[in-house]
Amino acid sequence: MRAAYDSDFAQWTSEQAELLRTGQFDQLDVDHIIEELVGVSGRDRREMINRLETMFEHMLKRDMFPSDDALRGWNVTVSRNASKIVRILESSPSLLQVLSAEATWWKAFHSARRHVMEEYVSKIPSDDPKLYFAKAMFEIEKAQ
Repeated sequence: MRAAYDSDFAQWTSEQAELLRTGQFDQLDVDHIIEELVGVSGRDRREMINRLETMFEHMLKRDMFPSDDALRGWNVTVSRNASKIVRILESSPSLLQVLSAEATWWKAFHSARRHVMEEYVSKIPSDDPKLYFAKAMFEIEKAQ
């Protein structure tokens, strides 16, 4: 008996994989397989954008609130997220077009800026975000 998609996802994926391996294509749960495939690509895209946002957030903290105690941690966070973006792009090179879109950078930067302002309850100057875009690209290229 096949496990239902909604009641036991792990069992469902195992069954679907076995059906594919054995060529039983007429028994596949095609609608849910499509849903999962679309979800996987969206997940990678969201993760990459979240990593970029985290990089911007820690770059802003590093620049606006320099503190010897926190500086090392912020630098490490920037570096780690740059490395993770590189790994995402290595496994999904087509996401480079998402990373190349200026709108992606603006959205991530403004979200990061808002988070820093909430955390530190202070006004962050609206410097040209493109300076941070360049810094982020430098970190990503360094991580390659």
